[in-house]
Amino acid sequence: MTDGLPQFRRTCMACLPAVALLLTSAAATAWLDAKPRTADRPIAAIYPPWWSLGEAFQAARQADAYVIRTGAWSTIVVVQSANPGFSQRLYDAGAILLLDAQAIGGCLSNGTTL
Repeated sequence: MTDGLPQFRRTCMACLPAVALLLTSAAATAWLDAKPRTADRPIAAIYPPWWSLGEAFQAARQADAYVIRTGAWSTIVVVQSANPGFSQRLYDAGAILLLDAQAIGGCLSNGTTL
């Protein structure tokens, strides 16, 4: 009975690199799919968690954004602009992460459209 446990552990240890590669590949694929593609698509701008909804709106407007809706949390604002350099202006205004709002729309929606 005790001989089976060490064999099981060796088998699990041998599988760890494959599992790690699988998880890393899945995370990288999801990350690449969620990045904003073009300037004419809605972008989910995620601001620091300690910001209020008003601060997030003010930062989005500072970046010359058209606010479409809020996200699931008050620090997520879905915005759009066709002006060049829009993503960089969002970062400069305080956004910590930009995601393609259409790719992850259901995950970041609270159902409130402005």
